[in-house]
Amino acid sequence: MIYSITRRKALLIPAIFSVLLVSGCQQNNAGSPSSEPPLEKAQSISEVSQISRPIDAYLPTASEVLSLARLQIRTTNSCYAKNGLPQEYAKNVSDSKLLDFIKFGIRNRSVRSDLWGFFDPAQPAKDGYRYPSDFKGLELTKGNVPDEVFKSCDDEAKKSVSSNLGFLGYLGQEILPNGGPLIPLQDTRFASIAGQWSSCMTSEGLSYATPISAVSDLKWRSGTVPSKEEIAVAAADKKCKSNVNLVGSALAVQAAYDKAYIAQYKAQLDGFKTQLANLVKAS
Repeated sequence: MIYSITRRKALLIPAIFSVLLVSGCQQNNAGSPSSEPPLEKAQSISEVSQISRPIDAYLPTASEVLSLARLQIRTTNSCYAKNGLPQEYAKNVSDSKLLDFIKFGIRNRSVRSDLWGFFDPAQPAKDGYRYPSDFKGLELTKGNVPDEVFKSCDDEAKKSVSSNLGFLGYLGQEILPNGGPLIPLQDTRFASIAGQWSSCMTSEGLSYATPISAVSDLKWRSGTVPSKEEIAVAAADKKCKSNVNLVGSALAVQAAYDKAYIAQYKAQLDGFKTQLANLVKAS
């Protein structure tokens, strides 16, 4: 997600490629075993709701992130008041709108993965790789305050929730100790299934080595609506993922690395959960 600032509004706008264009660039060695960890049997995955990872147990729930959003908003408005300004930050947004946005962000971890790329069988073909055409993001009113005051208050509010990205930072695994589990792009088991997917794409007349290379093709960055080519590639991608059960197989690989990470960072993860609980309580 991108957090952009205008004079009167703070916009939380979903950037179509903000996560996927940096895939592999933010990886760390967290939980990376000396050899490839054993896998459990891959499940057949045909819809987003079937995707579940071991690390999910340590990531904040939607209600917890909502509490952090409230804390951030309240801290911003308290800062405004200290500067003699009306407490107008985010006055246009209800809890229900915030919660819907947060739920979308959490679901998006599975829809736009740094491992298996884009996966949302329920999304209409006309949307290609884009966010759903009816999704508008989240707009927070900034209020009529000087830019320097907003920046100072915004910084203070982000500190109150212990994240440089504010509550948005809790929508991804990067908030976890050492950035969360390794994304196992180099695992030979994943490479094998990705190779099968690539062969399927070749049979569709398309040349992509990995699922990430398809969704992050720079050609999709132009225009506000998907081109016919983007729609065709996304449709072939969806078909090939289904044909080889790429998401189910990739999920089994990711789960193995999640478990290795959890074993290595158990104490730090427990500390993170305690810190999170304290922040939620403070909200």
